[in-house]
Amino acid sequence: MGKSVHQVGQWRVLMAVALLAVAPAATRPASAQPGFAGAPIMAITRVEHDGGSFEAGRRGEWTEYDRSGRAKFQFREESRNRGVIRLYDPSRGGRLEIDLAGRVIRYAGRGANFSTIYRITNATGARPGFGGGSGPGFNGGGGGGINRPGAVSAVYHARGSFVRTGGRNWAELDGNGRQKYRFVEERQDRSSIVLFDRSRNGRLQIDLIAGRIRYASGGGRYNDVYTITSVEPGGGRPGFRP
Repeated sequence: MGKSVHQVGQWRVLMAVALLAVAPAATRPASAQPGFAGAPIMAITRVEHDGGSFEAGRRGEWTEYDRSGRAKFQFREESRNRGVIRLYDPSRGGRLEIDLAGRVIRYAGRGANFSTIYRITNATGARPGFGGGSGPGFNGGGGGGINRPGAVSAVYHARGSFVRTGGRNWAELDGNGRQKYRFVEERQDRSSIVLFDRSRNGRLQIDLIAGRIRYASGGGRYNDVYTITSVEPGGGRPGFRP
């Protein structure tokens, strides 16, 4: 026997309820995460959790603070990509991952696996030159400041820096401030500074939008060599003028 009109009606109601129950999970927009929205990963300088915070310095160094603001450990930034900031802990030989996408902080001691140690409650901050806008390396717009490559006098990464020494001349310095290589600026565009390395016949690209420093030997392809941690505007570093 076929189903009655009443039974068909009940079946349709049940199916509609079932669809409504699963639809919100697929269609509900994700809520904005405080301190994450509008702050690209390259701009993050402070990450808070329920036990304190991690705060970045100007040259790739990070400090862990407890709830009362006392410093606990020092770290050195190694990389930033895919929503994760990776730090090295020289005092204990471990590594720390600040997973902004997963909203957790993980730690791995020497030779150990990563395990979650904190839950991220907020992430904020913007380094000079990494203030959002049209990209993580630009402040956007056409005004002054360091939203123009020509206004940059120094670029820092975890292992050292590139500094403008006068005119179109640049120098690469190691973490102790010792000069490694000399460069001559070739050109600029809206987002990058390109330097020529005469001693090695290579070219270096400082990409302020992507927050990367790339190197190409001869006429080869560019490869990432450093992650930019901060940018200094012209005139901000004594002895170095744009």
